[in-house]
Amino acid sequence: MILNRGVRLAILGAIALAACSGDNTSAPPASGRTSTIPAGWNAGSATGSYTFGTDHGTVHSGAAAAYLASAAASPTGFASIAQSIRADVFRGRRVRLSAWVRPTNVTGTGAGLWMRVDGPGATLTFDNMSNRPIVGTSGWQQVSDVLDVPANAIGIAFGVLLSAGGDVVVDDFKFNVVGTETPSTNLLTTPTPNGADSTTIAATYARESTTAVDLDFEGFGIAALSSATTGWLTRTASPFSTVVPGGDEADLAPFKQMVGNASLVGMGEDTHGTREFFQMKHRVFQYLVHQLGFTHFAIEATWPESNDVNTYVLTGKGNPNVLLSNLYFWTWRTQEVVDLVQWMRQWNATAPPAQRVQFVGFDMQYPGAAMDTVAAFVSRVDPDNSSFVTQRYACLSLYRNHGATAAQSSSYATLPAETRAACAAGLKQVSSLFTTKSSVYQAASSAPIFANAQHSARLVEQWEDMVGAGSSSTLLRDKYMAENIQWLRDQAGAGSKMMLWAHNYHVSGVPGAMGSYLRAAYGSGYLNVGFVFGTGGFNAVGGTGTNGALQPFKATVVPEGSIESAFVGTSKPRLLFDTRLIAGGGTAAAPLAGPIRMRSIGALFSPSQESAYFSGQLFPDDFNLLIYLATTTPSTLLPFVQ
Repeated sequence: MILNRGVRLAILGAIALAACSGDNTSAPPASGRTSTIPAGWNAGSATGSYTFGTDHGTVHSGAAAAYLASAAASPTGFASIAQSIRADVFRGRRVRLSAWVRPTNVTGTGAGLWMRVDGPGATLTFDNMSNRPIVGTSGWQQVSDVLDVPANAIGIAFGVLLSAGGDVVVDDFKFNVVGTETPSTNLLTTPTPNGADSTTIAATYARESTTAVDLDFEGFGIAALSSATTGWLTRTASPFSTVVPGGDEADLAPFKQMVGNASLVGMGEDTHGTREFFQMKHRVFQYLVHQLGFTHFAIEATWPESNDVNTYVLTGKGNPNVLLSNLYFWTWRTQEVVDLVQWMRQWNATAPPAQRVQFVGFDMQYPGAAMDTVAAFVSRVDPDNSSFVTQRYACLSLYRNHGATAAQSSSYATLPAETRAACAAGLKQVSSLFTTKSSVYQAASSAPIFANAQHSARLVEQWEDMVGAGSSSTLLRDKYMAENIQWLRDQAGAGSKMMLWAHNYHVSGVPGAMGSYLRAAYGSGYLNVGFVFGTGGFNAVGGTGTNGALQPFKATVVPEGSIESAFVGTSKPRLLFDTRLIAGGGTAAAPLAGPIRMRSIGALFSPSQESAYFSGQLFPDDFNLLIYLATTTPSTLLPFVQ
């Protein structure tokens, strides 16, 4: 039972830390329950079998408590209301987390207060009351967890869970430092590996506070931003006329000044399926080419397959619809991306050689084409080692992509550690051929062809390390995407300028994100741009409570105090905002520095949990510039073609 709920809590922790507080309002209703989750708290259910929110009728003290309730006769999974903080002030101490709870008809495995202390690569201490669950019906009772917070602790996650039928109300959480005379309730005999390295855990807690907030649930929501703040933003941000590429570019003149001398510009996207984001990035790339001499476009797509798109851009060979289908992501199989690729081809048809543009990818999620490139190269320049490469790549034959079909690679992480280690060692042996035989290989081919094959071998190593890392894969992917971008920059040559296309998170400066590595490598030479929108449509794969299909959705929630609410308050349809100006904007601008919530939707979306798709951001730490669009529509999806 401890192991089962512990595993589920680990999953919940990932959900809770990735989500953010719910749809907040500035004042509570007179009584009753709402789905509002106070600022600083997170709530979630992996199965949709539960409801949660704020209770204004049943409270231990004050005017509000929080509740979890089963929404089905036989609920599956669990739900939790949670919060997380950095461990700074509690390191080396024993801490008691207490709260008042009121259960009603709680059955099965019950409810429980839970606390988890995270360290480098491991859960250091943990308690979820699984050995003393809250069940049945009772009045208010105080319960607690007591855990040691070791000196190497990075963060603490805590909350209340319900993994059965019934209803539980919780109020008045409290942290106390206690002495060793107070027994620990730790359920772990030793720290338990959590599948995450220290970088992953540090990044997870990077934007968290050192102190918990609103432990009594009296902060019914985040206060609305003042008129002074929205007024300052209205005066400071630059309006632009359209997202449609191809017309007059005079309205983008402020963007040129904002870019300055940066030679690497990361363009994000708030969702992977918004037509206007794609159009605007197309328009920005045209502007960068026309006005600032940019020549390289790099996208969040696997590198070898992107090279085939580049062949079309440079020579006209191939069908862009087929080539984009072969990138495996539905996100890029859209009319908007086709329009961009066709414009690049048209530009190259008449541009001088030095001004021609290239299309490249920096991802490593599919290893098949890279494996084939290495095998073909070695077979040609070093046939005696052809079988050597084939044998060492054989461990990935079940997980590689085949032609235009993306492989299901997640099962690789479940292989025994020694099996994965042997595979990784073999891949490194292949890469070492390009070091030990560098001069021979280059002499038998050419410097560019050699570099292409060598990087292909590196891509295969990256894939294995990323997928084998399991829960750490996201952070490793960002690290390797940054590595690949640096390699692409080196190949492009001195003085080259490149625009990146990826999700907001990837281009951001959040520790552990791709953009944080690029900022460390290039300093002010890297400029990142986030996209935000007020309300509107987008495409995504349906999550909880949907049929799981790729389909259009609409976002309607704009929480008080969010960066979206600030932009909506300007009443402008389109704005370009330099967040670096916040520091000089005085008290009116200060709330925009953050932490302030900002929407973040990737390729998946659960409309019933829309308010969870917001995360805390710092400006300008996370994004130098923001592009705001008041309304949006879904991208224009195209069929898969071969």
